[in-house]
Amino acid sequence: MVYQKSIETKKMIVNASKQLFKEQGFRKTTIRQIATKVNDLNSATLYYYFKSKDRIAEEIYAEYYEKIIELSKKLTVDFYQPLLFFYIQTKIHFKSVFATQASKKFYLEIFDLDWFDEFYFQSLFDLAFEIANYYEIDIDKEQIILFFIETGGAERNILLYHMSGRIALEDEKIINYIIKIFPKLLGINEKLINDLVEECDMIIKDVDISQLNFFGN
Repeated sequence: MVYQKSIETKKMIVNASKQLFKEQGFRKTTIRQIATKVNDLNSATLYYYFKSKDRIAEEIYAEYYEKIIELSKKLTVDFYQPLLFFYIQTKIHFKSVFATQASKKFYLEIFDLDWFDEFYFQSLFDLAFEIANYYEIDIDKEQIILFFIETGGAERNILLYHMSGRIALEDEKIINYIIKIFPKLLGINEKLINDLVEECDMIIKDVDISQLNFFGN
């Protein structure tokens, strides 16, 4: 009974945080505001479940990303090509991020949190080696990390410029540019990259991603 109540309280904290992050952004939301929204929960009690606001954001992002991976696996269950899987996974991800201004803002605000790089590396590291091995590209761990750093930095700057209106391109063109950065750094042929992006678009064109967002609605 106590365990069940603990699960429910944690879920309430996450749901309250989602609503506040959506309405006013991650940075402007305080732990006190979250606690108040959860039936006037004491801040000290909230810290029992989450050591910081950053950890709540990590929980939200992990929950969201798990759904992205699950959907990507379903879409490739009858065939598997690592670079195509990478495109499907990352394109669905960015389409959901770009769906609303609140999603874009939340993504940019959590981009610099301590846990984000580790999550980013862990979620894509093995897949990056799969892609390299598939195309017989000789690469080591340090090079992969450097490519991820370069990709992540470019991605963040592109999103910042796009959101500020300094890059006047359609969302789809921005997304396609971002998802091609890492394969290009690996040295994969550009025609092959473009062909696989087109194949990815065909696979996901009828996929409903409306429920795939940080805020759960």
